[in-house]
Amino acid sequence: MLRKLSAVRNRLRMLIYLGGSLWIFYILYFINSNFSNDKSAASNHSIYNVYDNYNYEDYQNKPGSQKDDANNTEGISEAVHFTNHTTFLSLADHFLHNETKLEDHTSDIYENIFKSHDLDTILGTLNFKQRCDLYFKNVFIDNVNWIFDLEYNYDVKTDGDDWKNWVEENKVTLKEKFAPKEKTLKKEDVEEWFRDFTKDEYLAYKIKYNEQQIINLVSLFRIFNKCYVTNDEVAQIDKVSSFVNTQRKLVHGMNPSIPGFSLNKAESLVDLLTASPATFENRVYPWISKQYPVYQRYTGKVHHQPPNFYKLLGDPVQKTKKNIKPSRESSEEPFMKRFKNKCNGRGLVLTIGDQHVEHTVHLIHLLRALDNRLPIQIVYYDDVSEDAKKKIVTAAQEDFKALPESFKKVSYMFGDLYLDTKGKGLPPQEIWFVNAYNSIQKNFRGKFARFGNKFLAAFFNSFDEFMLIDADTVMMKPPEYFFNLQGFIDTGTFFFRDRAVHKRSVDDGKLIERVSPNKIDTLMFDIPMMTNHTRNNDYFRGVQHFQESGLLLIDKNRHFSSLLMILEANVIQRLRKLSYGDKEVIWMGFAINGDEDYTFNKNAAGAIGELTPPDDRLRPDGTRHHSHEICANHPCHISGEDNHSLLWMNSGFRFCHQADEVDFEEEAKHKSRLKFLTSANAFRTFYHAPLRITHAIVPPLAPDLQDRKNADDEPGGGWLWEKNYCKKYMWCAYSSIGGRQKDETKPDNTIEGLIVSYSEEETNLFNYLGDIWIGTE
Repeated sequence: MLRKLSAVRNRLRMLIYLGGSLWIFYILYFINSNFSNDKSAASNHSIYNVYDNYNYEDYQNKPGSQKDDANNTEGISEAVHFTNHTTFLSLADHFLHNETKLEDHTSDIYENIFKSHDLDTILGTLNFKQRCDLYFKNVFIDNVNWIFDLEYNYDVKTDGDDWKNWVEENKVTLKEKFAPKEKTLKKEDVEEWFRDFTKDEYLAYKIKYNEQQIINLVSLFRIFNKCYVTNDEVAQIDKVSSFVNTQRKLVHGMNPSIPGFSLNKAESLVDLLTASPATFENRVYPWISKQYPVYQRYTGKVHHQPPNFYKLLGDPVQKTKKNIKPSRESSEEPFMKRFKNKCNGRGLVLTIGDQHVEHTVHLIHLLRALDNRLPIQIVYYDDVSEDAKKKIVTAAQEDFKALPESFKKVSYMFGDLYLDTKGKGLPPQEIWFVNAYNSIQKNFRGKFARFGNKFLAAFFNSFDEFMLIDADTVMMKPPEYFFNLQGFIDTGTFFFRDRAVHKRSVDDGKLIERVSPNKIDTLMFDIPMMTNHTRNNDYFRGVQHFQESGLLLIDKNRHFSSLLMILEANVIQRLRKLSYGDKEVIWMGFAINGDEDYTFNKNAAGAIGELTPPDDRLRPDGTRHHSHEICANHPCHISGEDNHSLLWMNSGFRFCHQADEVDFEEEAKHKSRLKFLTSANAFRTFYHAPLRITHAIVPPLAPDLQDRKNADDEPGGGWLWEKNYCKKYMWCAYSSIGGRQKDETKPDNTIEGLIVSYSEEETNLFNYLGDIWIGTE
């Protein structure tokens, strides 16, 4: 009994000693953790983490994370590291079909994900929604306060505090890199050379760092939109489901014993996004107010949501069939999704200010002459006055019976129903004014000034299918003709190419490629990588202006997320600088969104008008040139379907769009062009008159973008900027470039373009439309 009691006492004594030791250890640990001089680790997460054994530092202090600051020379990752690289290579081979890129730049968020999770487990067990939630949980873990910063400046300066602080932080590394050079310098030169060296190093680092931030942003945008905005579209649901199921079978075939997926501690604490995607939408689109634009019909009737055009007009063309998974509308759904699902019908869209009213009136008259029956929405930014609206409505609704004399020659083309049976003459137009002012958060309204207004018009119009046009765009075909172009039917888009006249750095195209979808985007979210469909366009060869944005068509149902990407790209300063105005941002937005389902007209922009008389441009030896020339002020667009039909041109219908600003006395002094005009008054009359059209020329473009030098006095390039005429708006286009070379051993380097001759019937139609636009006989 005594032996038994002694054993119990010994065990009790050991437990007391052990408990005391553990208590002392805990006190020491607590003091060290909370009162140590090194606060760097604790400062990165919540004070409540003292109760959490999860190692947040693995995420928040990881080099290259979105939270990583600029004072880190190692902090930019270019490739994701996997625990099972064999699976990645096998799936890439299956799904990417040998598609390769020289570089594969990925979002830092992927690095976070695959640091904690095996690739096989994610791709072999998670459905699409689970992958989406996992990605955005890690966005929160990376930075719980993340929000798209529209004010971020991507310009790099090497004379400010940022540079000085960076040099101080990286002094040791910089000294080591500079040491070999320092040995070759005089002592008095070392300081200056070292300063220049650090600036170069900082510049290279910061450019690369900024590009990584853009990659992070663009990746987040396209994933958010696919996961939470377009995720109710049946076509996407079916395609993604098939993709995930196929992927699971392949992964399980390679690794039958895949363990079940489980969130790590940090991921399990994040539920904000999965509870309400609309909440995170505020961070992705902080510039949007979530208020619908105000849609005002020409009658004065106001709609505070997209109007239903089928109910209003009873036109079968306006009946839109949405192929979306039914769900009850809720404020928990992103505003972008709710807006998408309310859009309907087909129509024309333009954006104007008061200064564009005169051109808009001309355009509406032309649309009446073209027998347009589609509604027109004018999207503006609270900068169209009531007086301007009245002028536009009058142009659209007033009687238009007095037609120009030129109509007699073309009346047979239009049929008996051309003139309105109610006595108005040319058919009136259905005009709507769309005020998007309150749809943008007050602090960000300046981000969509000037060219940005066109992107707002493309987004906030209420149509599913729309044609976006400039006020000075001149269509030569009825709007319905464009919606029936095969390219639009096939892809839900139709874009046009600009004049190929200026050059840019090919590095711009490389940047677009770097921010485009990568292999991980494809394997995780079925977002296609960029292909030669985009890479083969002339922009990537160094042409400065590839797209002409005066007229374009988009099916919003099929390309809603790409429209969102265009809006976001427009406010990323570095991407916006890749484009002159709005031109390249449009196709770029599609490409970096992983959406290459877009069509460009096969022919680049050409020149329209009358051929220069051959004897007005003789060679030095008095013989005629092989090439033909048109000098005019209107880029035109010839259909790629038949290489003949004139689809549209821009810069109005007057011969010189800038005629009101021309000094005609000075103009008449020049004798190199328009030699049949001999006085200032002759120039004045000719410039204000409608352009007369007999021919069109689409110049050739050399594959290497180099001029075709030759011994025949033929033009070396397809375009010549004639700065002495029409306020520097005149361009001369040539039907061919090149000729025999001075070195007779080298072959003739002639390249032929396209020259189109129009029949008398076609010319009569152009004359009628010109008279309508100008408003003259």
